Formats: sequence, C-alpha cells, structure tokens
Amino acid sequence: MSTKIFIIMQSIIYLSFMAIDINGGNYQLSNYLKFGFIVICFFYVLICAKNNNMKQFTYLRLALALTLISDLLILLLDQYLFGVMTFILVQQLYGIRMDILQRDLFKSKIIIIKQLQKNLVIGFITAVICVSFIYLKIKLDLLLLLTTFYFICFLVNGLYAFNLAKKFRHDRGIVLFAIGIFLFLLCDINVGIYNAAEYITLSEKLYSVLYTLSSVLMWAFYAPAQVLISLSGQYIGDNR
Repeated sequence: MSTKIFIIMQSIIYLSFMAIDINGGNYQLSNYLKFGFIVICFFYVLICAKNNNMKQFTYLRLALALTLISDLLILLLDQYLFGVMTFILVQQLYGIRMDILQRDLFKSKIIIIKQLQKNLVIGFITAVICVSFIYLKIKLDLLLLLTTFYFICFLVNGLYAFNLAKKFRHDRGIVLFAIGIFLFLLCDINVGIYNAAEYITLSEKLYSVLYTLSSVLMWAFYAPAQVLISLSGQYIGDNR
C-alpha cells in the first residue's frame, strides 16, 4: 500500500463514518468503520511506511499498536477504564519518541529515567487536582483519577511536540507529528466534554448541545490525528 492509497482509503472511511455520525445513523456500523480506520493506520506503519531512524519508528509502531488496543477496548468492548490505561502507555511511548527525536538523549537508560522523573511530577500534579475535586464535591473514582493523569501527560507531550516542531520546523515528519498530537488533544477535550455530566451538574439543554457536538467532534479530530501521526514516521528527517 502506497502513501497515496493509504490517504485515499482513509479519506473514504472518514467521510463515511462522519456522515453516519452527523446524520444520526447506525451507531454500531460507525464504530466498526472507526476501528477499521485505526487498524489501517497501524498496518500502514507496521508494514508499508519506511524510515532510516528505526529507533523512533519502533516507538511509533508500539504506540499505534497500543492505540489499536485502546480503541478496541473503548469502541467495541466498552471497557473505558482499561482503554484509558493503555492510552496512558501510548503517551509514555510518544514522550520517549520525542526524546529520541530531540537527538540529545541516545541511551535508553537516560530516556527511561527522564520519563520516570516526568511521571513523578505529573503524579504530584494529578494528586493536587484530585484533592481539589474532592473539595469541590466532584465524584472521584479510579476512572477520573486515571483520566486526569492521562490528560496531564497529554498536555506535557503537546507542549513538547510544539517546541520540537519549532526547533525542527523544516522537518516535515516532526511537524506532521506535532499537528497530529494537537488534533488528538482536541479530540480528548471533546471526550471530556462528552462525559462531563457524569461528574458535574449541567442543565439538560446545555448537556444536550454539548453531547451532540462533542460526539461528532471527537472523531472529526481523532481520525486525522492518527493519519498524521502515522505519516510522521515516514517523513522524519526528510528536510533537515
């Protein structure tokens, strides 16, 4: 499968499930199309795309494999808790990948230590936020705790990707990856809005509007994000 065929196939699937979602069509069919979309992204990176920097490419493949598992758990099996857990691992792998792309950390031991230090800081911030949830009388459960940790990891990676794209703005792969991460973040903001009513009180009218918009916007952002992230592996280093 060439890159051109990959983009055409994904565009057709994307337009199909977006049309179903916007028109309130078959929910199950839409989910199967979405999962198929992620399967194609994974196999494109696993089999078709090539890049000389195999170390970063390996982490990209691992991240997309876990993304596939996450979407299977969330989309088709309704296992949200385990889905968030695997998405946390995805963010860990993207963090390590960006450390490699930074080109100032080559030893695996140093990269892992840096990632652990980052997670300790994120864990502390998560604890502070969760204490605030309790103070605000927001129902705190394991899913909200993990989601908070995940979202802070994502924000850190988003800033990292933005700075990396600024530093290597002539590297098409890094720029594609940064845009993909940004769209991925927009998706997860809409996921948060979609599930907000489980934790905070909203008026029925407001929730209905937010629910309808966010349910469509989640995948409107998420699918292009996964395509750009998948393509980034092939183009890393092209224009440096």
